[in-house]
Parts: sequence; structure tokens; C-alpha cells
Amino acid sequence: MFTDFIAVALRTLEIPVVDSVIDDFLSEIKQAVINGDKVTFANFGGFALRQRAARPGRDPRNGDPISIPARSIPYLLPLLRRLQTSRR
Repeated sequence: MFTDFIAVALRTLEIPVVDSVIDDFLSEIKQAVINGDKVTFANFGGFALRQRAARPGRDPRNGDPISIPARSIPYLLPLLRRLQTSRR
């Protein structure tokens, strides 16, 4: 598990080194998702980008109609087995 890795790393490495490794790891995941790649982890799931179309909306302050632009949204792809067991 990732938490076991962190616990061992904290016992054997200096905290700034562990902090740097975790930051690098997360930035690699972020960059892969930004590039359009799916990132998956065994027994967990993964991350990918979902395209949201442009749509009309309303300004919450005054109720005027506004146009919400199209954009990409990162989302979690949960492991199917975990989803099925959590719904029981």
C-alpha cells in the first residue's frame, strides 16, 4: 500500500527527501492526466479527463444568463470491484 511506502520512507529517509519524492510522484500523475493519458493503480482505480461541453448558465449574483465555456475536468475512475462491494 502507498501508506506503507510512506511509513517506511519516513523511517529511513529525511522528511524533505520524502516530501520531494511525493511531490514529484503527484506531479507526474497530474502531467499524465493533463496530456490525456489514463493513470491507473491496481486495487484502487485511476484518473482521466472528461470533456464538458459549453452550456448556458445563470450568474448566481444577479440571475443574468451567461455562457459557461467547454473545458476538461479530471475525474476518478474507481475500481469496479470496489464500487460493487460498496453498493451492497
